[in-house]
Amino acid sequence: MSIPDRIEQQTERRGHSIYSRVDPASDSRAIHEIFNNSELPLSLKFSAVLAACAHFKFPSQFSAFRSLIPDSAWNEHFRFRGISMRTGSWPIFSGKHEWEYELRMIPPSGYGQHIILIVTNSDIDRNAGHFDPPLDLTVVRFTLCHPFLQPELHDPSGIYLFENV
Repeated sequence: MSIPDRIEQQTERRGHSIYSRVDPASDSRAIHEIFNNSELPLSLKFSAVLAACAHFKFPSQFSAFRSLIPDSAWNEHFRFRGISMRTGSWPIFSGKHEWEYELRMIPPSGYGQHIILIVTNSDIDRNAGHFDPPLDLTVVRFTLCHPFLQPELHDPSGIYLFENV
């Protein structure tokens, strides 16, 4: 699916991610070490997750996202849920036979939420509330949402930085 006109009008296509200075995904132990460091605030840990996700290539599966995060941190700080209804402008889009999900990092920092919006080509039971999705869930596109940065949409066609969200 190509980028819809309404998304093109809200974004600036980028040659690289705004998170490109850091690649924690290049060392799979890096995020685990960050989460095990009790001196680091959660907001920095969550920012490291977003930075690592920015380096994922397509095609991708949910296992890439899940493998970054230690089990103890996942159980305590991450919530995955289906988005069945939304209002206003969201920095993600889905087409026919695509479904939107939210991976929210909790608790929010004092400045706002760290969220990954994920679009898949598989519908999972939305009545389940918070649940762990199957690891082989195909990720069609995703948007990284940081409290201080503009949302960044990652799609097989490129990276798009939202200007006015």
